[in-house]
Amino acid sequence: MDHDGGHVPESRDGIGELVEELAQPVRARQLAQGGSPMIEANRDKPTVIALREMALGKYGVEYLSRVNSG
Repeated sequence: MDHDGGHVPESRDGIGELVEELAQPVRARQLAQGGSPMIEANRDKPTVIALREMALGKYGVEYLSRVNSG
């Protein structure tokens, strides 16, 4: 039965995309606090660097596990 409430991702990909969206601000915060970029920064802001890093596959969902574990 279809509900008119919020959308819940039905596939693993949808959930993976949501988790990746959560990882980006964590990575941007790490960069803003002095973390080393995994790509050439080109004077970009931390948010842009984090988005570019993820787009290039430098980190993904597993990043949240590493950050939370230590």
